[in-house]
Amino acid sequence: MNSQPHTIDDQFVQLTAIVTDLAQSSREQRESIGELVQSSRELAQSSREQRASIDRIAILNEHMAIAVSELARSVSNLSCLSRDAVASAQRSAIASEAAAVVAQTNQNAMRDLIEELRQDRK
Repeated sequence: MNSQPHTIDDQFVQLTAIVTDLAQSSREQRESIGELVQSSRELAQSSREQRASIDRIAILNEHMAIAVSELARSVSNLSCLSRDAVASAQRSAIASEAAAVVAQTNQNAMRDLIEELRQDRK
């Protein structure tokens, strides 16, 4: 039996080495699986946090859209008010001109009356 290239002892040593390698490989795989599980948990947590961020951004976008809409409405109202103010200013200017004409007419009439009174006294 010793003349065979592989004796039972040699085969046992070889088998022991294979089992040792398998055991080492198994431990490394368990460690790798543990790391993968941990990475998966971290990825899941990161995904939840990203989803929460996306939800917050969506809410902020909705609020911003409402604010922009309100701003547009306010600008439109301000535009209408500005047109009304311009129209009022134009009416006021016309009224001022009319008042100036009336005042000038009254002044002319008073001057004429005063002149008539002076002539009547003479």
